[in-house]
Amino acid sequence: MLRTPGPVKVGDDAVAVGRQGDEEITYAELAEKAGTIDYELCTLLMPRVPRIYKE
Repeated sequence: MLRTPGPVKVGDDAVAVGRQGDEEITYAELAEKAGTIDYELCTLLMPRVPRIYKE
């Protein structure tokens, strides 16, 4: 579950880990907020989250 700054609708971008514009959040930062380690988040999220790669 992600907390967003406002309402979102289908088609809106939601970045849990990575970069969007000038902002970035790493697995290490997210792990610190969640009280765990980055490797645990990687192994939990990777198989369950569909990825969309953009250049």
